[in-house]
Amino acid sequence: MTTSHELWYQHGGAGDPVVLLHSSAADPLPEGRHGGIDLSLIAAPALVVAGGHDLPYFRESARHIAGNIADATLIELDWAGHLPNLERPEEVTSLLLKLL
Repeated sequence: MTTSHELWYQHGGAGDPVVLLHSSAADPLPEGRHGGIDLSLIAAPALVVAGGHDLPYFRESARHIAGNIADATLIELDWAGHLPNLERPEEVTSLLLKLL
């Protein structure tokens, strides 16, 4: 049996994100899980960092998070993939320190 790891991202009701994970091609489609997180309740400043070369649903997730937190800043790093903090730790640390 071949195993595939597929991840679907979609927005649920009321703008809440829903993430579905399907771990095996032989398994039935997974159930959606509702996180129930109201991002608009977050009052602290937030820095949302996304990699320009990351998969589309991760970039969409970052935009959704930043767009729903009142005091959020979204930075999309055109050089980064999925883990910018591991790819160039000094640059990401510098961004975080500016927020503090």
